[in-house]
Amino acid sequence: MLERQHYRKVCCIYQERYVSLDEWIIKMLFCGRLLGEEIDDEEAVNDYDCNASEIYRESETELYVCRWSKYRHVLCFYEQKLYYRDFMPNGIYENILTETDAVSLARELLTAQCAKTVADISYLRIMPEYMSIQPYGAKAEIRSGGEITEGAILDALDRFSQGSIRRMELKWLQEEVVLINVDDKCACFWFHDQKYTTCKLLYNAEVYCTVDSKYVTYSPFLLGKLADYEIFHSPRLLVMKLCPLLFQFGEGNLIETKVNGNYVWSQNVYLYGKYDAYLVDKMKFGDYPPDKIITDFNKRRKFIIPKFPAFMEVAKENEEKQKIVIKPTTKDQLQMILQMYLQGSVKYLHLCWDIKQDDTLFQTHLVLLHENEMYALYYLNDQKMAAYCLIGSLDEYLTPEGQSPILELCGVPIHLYSIHHDIIRIRFFLSLLLDSIENPEQILNKVGEFTDGTRIYKQFMTYDELYHKLMEIR
Repeated sequence: MLERQHYRKVCCIYQERYVSLDEWIIKMLFCGRLLGEEIDDEEAVNDYDCNASEIYRESETELYVCRWSKYRHVLCFYEQKLYYRDFMPNGIYENILTETDAVSLARELLTAQCAKTVADISYLRIMPEYMSIQPYGAKAEIRSGGEITEGAILDALDRFSQGSIRRMELKWLQEEVVLINVDDKCACFWFHDQKYTTCKLLYNAEVYCTVDSKYVTYSPFLLGKLADYEIFHSPRLLVMKLCPLLFQFGEGNLIETKVNGNYVWSQNVYLYGKYDAYLVDKMKFGDYPPDKIITDFNKRRKFIIPKFPAFMEVAKENEEKQKIVIKPTTKDQLQMILQMYLQGSVKYLHLCWDIKQDDTLFQTHLVLLHENEMYALYYLNDQKMAAYCLIGSLDEYLTPEGQSPILELCGVPIHLYSIHHDIIRIRFFLSLLLDSIENPEQILNKVGEFTDGTRIYKQFMTYDELYHKLMEIR
């Protein structure tokens, strides 16, 4: 097994000459070391090119290399061929600032890639009660009770490490571990339903421990954002880091964020509304269907609203519309009105925010409609002149255009597929939008959840026409 850091100029070798090269020529080309020869970690190699450093490692059949550019701060992960290199999936890692970080990441990637399997459940002490595996493009595979064996868990972790599983969930009485692999990014979450706590597996503990929070970069993940030190780009590496921590799960206690003196988990700290903030975290990152989160009890929970609207307009059944400016003294009234809508006693609710982005001030709106046990949710952005309507039935939405009936709800034309007959999906996505009202694009752009609110078959409306119809409701 060869692991080596060296600097070199690019050399081209023709195949017919390569096989006849003397041993000393091969040594010269590879900085004096034959492929497969062991090197001490501390051994230094002369700076030969000053542009990039490389580390190689062999599996039984292939040769892999990580190349780091100290000027571009990028590490690239390849499979080495005779004349060229193939990028590995998710093989580009940016913001690798130091050589120490590059060597550490390269060794982790090469170890994970060259291992025959990275899954190891010998650390597991308590078997889960429920397991769900979601392959790409297929229904979830669900096991419970005696159907869950060590072999089944090992196979699931192995499949996840190979990139064939989108989501994996292990559930104990009070705890859940969820692994997600989407859009070339992976993450692992631990949820505790009694302690209202979310922990995230650390990809880069050094950044988590040493970099000031104001300098941490965040990237989109599912319906929220994660710190870059919580995002993996290799499912093999994620599984390799998770398996030694399996002993922490199943006893119902809070897991330790440190193991053997090293941080392995980041833990969310909720400053207020702990249970309600915890629910929003599960909505954002757990990839649960709405009916798994929005129980009868959770429907009545308070909403997390980091930025309160400037005002709201409310119309109850058989009453005139009323405008209420949101002040510290009326924030509780907003929570009460939202609950009244969910219970069916408010027919119209308009929430309006003043948003400032790049020195531009504009308004965004949430509009909730209710009539005859039918509900609808709209989001409007005045700057982009864009309107979104939450889909109520995906099956109806997928029918050919023109075959979904057009109804009127509170005087507004709307397709049948945007009508909701229960409040579960509205409560779910309303929570997410209220939590992310300044940057809701990840939620609005999720496939199969929202549609263009102005797109009414053969009755195309402009944004202004829809806006006025929604604002003029009495």
